[in-house]
Amino acid sequence: MQNHHLAVKCHQLVPKSELSLTDTVSLHDNLILHGDNLKALKALLPNYAGKVKCIYIDPPYNTGNENWVYNDNVSNPMIKEWLGSVVDREDLTRHDKWLCMMTPRLKLLRELLSEDGMIFIHIENNEYVNLKMLLDEIFGEENFVGNFIWRKKEGGGQTKEYFVTEHEYVVIYKKTDEFVWIDDVLEEDEATFNKEDENGFKTVKERSIIYDLTNTADASKQLTEIFGKKDVFDTPKPLELVKFFLSHVTVNEDIILDSFAGSGTTAHAVLELNKEDGGNRQFILVEQEDYANTITAERVRRVIANFCHKEHNDETTKNTMNFSVPFVKDFVPFVVKNKLTFSYFELGAAIEMEAILTQNALPSYLEFARYLFYTATGEQFNEKVMNKETGFIGESRNYEVYLFYQPDIEWLKQNALTLDRCRSFPKNKTKKHLVFAPAKYVDDDTCDEHRIVFCQLPYEIYRIQQ
Repeated sequence: MQNHHLAVKCHQLVPKSELSLTDTVSLHDNLILHGDNLKALKALLPNYAGKVKCIYIDPPYNTGNENWVYNDNVSNPMIKEWLGSVVDREDLTRHDKWLCMMTPRLKLLRELLSEDGMIFIHIENNEYVNLKMLLDEIFGEENFVGNFIWRKKEGGGQTKEYFVTEHEYVVIYKKTDEFVWIDDVLEEDEATFNKEDENGFKTVKERSIIYDLTNTADASKQLTEIFGKKDVFDTPKPLELVKFFLSHVTVNEDIILDSFAGSGTTAHAVLELNKEDGGNRQFILVEQEDYANTITAERVRRVIANFCHKEHNDETTKNTMNFSVPFVKDFVPFVVKNKLTFSYFELGAAIEMEAILTQNALPSYLEFARYLFYTATGEQFNEKVMNKETGFIGESRNYEVYLFYQPDIEWLKQNALTLDRCRSFPKNKTKKHLVFAPAKYVDDDTCDEHRIVFCQLPYEIYRIQQ
C-alpha cells in the first residue's frame, strides 16, 4: 500500500453546468467535485500540484459506527478480500483498513500542498496514535506543528466506560519550513503571559492549544438555519472553528482543499472570510457520497443566496436570513463580481493509453492534454495557453509540449506528425518540442533537425477491427 497512490489512474473531470453556480464552468473556479476522493485527488494534480495553501479534512474516525467501506481498487489478492464490507467494531482489521485508506490519500494531499502549505486533520482517540505515526512518515516528524484540543461538546451525557469524552484533536503538519502561522495578536512581554483575558484564558499561546469557541451543537444549529429543517447531516463541523484555523494560515488568493467535504463547512468558511477581509480565497471540495449535490453544494448555493439577499435589500431586511436558491440567479453580476461562484464536476472515466484502443472510452482533447502534460513534465497544466489548431498544450521547464489528437478512431488512424508540422514549430533554441501523435511520417534525423522528441500514441489503434 506504500505506493498505491502511484498506481491510481488519472480520471476525467466531467463538468456539470446545471449543478454549477457560474456562467463558465472551469477548473480554475471554486470547485465541488463528486466522486471517490482518492481518484479525485489524482485528477486534481495536473492543475493543482504544489498550489494548495491549506488542506482541512475531517476523515472517518473509525469508531465502528460510521458505516464506512474500504473499497480502493487495489490488485493485491489478499487486500481484495477486505473490500466491499462495512468496517465496524467487530472487524479485527479495522485499524489496518483505516491506515490503508488514509495512506495514499495523504500522499496525494502532500503533493497538492504548496511549499508554504499545511494540513489540519480532525481525529479522536480511535486512530490518533496511528495517524500521528503515519503523518510523521509522510510529512516528516520535523514538520509536526502541533495539536489543537477542541472541546466538541459541553458536559452532560453518560458513557458505559469510565467517563465522558468531550474533546477531539486537530493535528497540524506543515510541508516545509516555509510555512508561517499568521497571528493578529501583537507580541507581549513575559508578564502579560501570566494574566487572564476576559474569557479566563491566561495567554494567547495557551489558548493557538485548547479551542473552546464553538461546538457540534452550534454546527447542527447552523445547518438547521440554512436548510430550514433539522438533522440534515450527522456530524457537521462548526463554521467558526474552521474559520479560526483558515484565518491563521490563508490570505488573498490562497487555495483551500477539503477532500472529505461532508456538509460543506469549509466552503462556507472560505466565503465568510473573503466577505470579511476582502480576500479572494478559492475552495476545492471533494465529496464521494450521494449528497454531494443535495447537501454539500446546496449549502454553498444557499450561503451565496444569503449574501445576495443582504446586499440587495434595504437596512430593515439586511440581517434577515434568506437562503432561497433561485434568488442567486437574479443577481449573477453581483455573484461573478464578488467571486461567489463555483463549478461542479463529476468524476469521469479513467484516462489511460489503453483507452485509445476502444471506441467508446476516448477522453476529450482537453482532458487528454491535461493528463499527458502533467504525466510527461510533472508540472502544472494551464488550459488557457492551449491551442488545438497548432497542437500546443503548454510549456514546461524543459519542453514545449504538443498533442495531435482527436477523440475519433478514424482520425487517429489517418493522422500523424508530418514534415509540414515539423516545419511549423517555433524555432526555439533552448527548448525541445515534445510531440504526442498517433504516428510520424518523418525519420529520426528530421526530428533531430527540428529539435523534436516524438512520443507515439499506441500503435494498436491501427489494428482495431471495425
